[in-house]
Amino acid sequence: CSEGMGLTLPVFWVAFVGMLLNIPLDIIFVYGYFGIPSMGGVGCGIATSINVTIELIVLILILLKKKDYLPIENRLEKIEHSQLQDPINRAHLLVLRQLYL
Repeated sequence: CSEGMGLTLPVFWVAFVGMLLNIPLDIIFVYGYFGIPSMGGVGCGIATSINVTIELIVLILILLKKKDYLPIENRLEKIEHSQLQDPINRAHLLVLRQLYL
């Protein structure tokens, strides 16, 4: 959603910080530090799951707080049905072509 709107920096920073966070989490869960038992490859999966969950929560908070992400009804002008007919017809042709090739 963010990239399609030209707002790539929020996703970039969340992914970048998430990547940096994943490194110590991997070490902690794979080798077992801070009272967490050593888990090997399973620990790597757990660390990544924690990291992805944190990234999801942060992105949801960004979507809810930034004013750039208004509902689409507030950003678009009224579209006439006739404006959509030609692209829809072309899409049907492309789908039919893919099905029968």
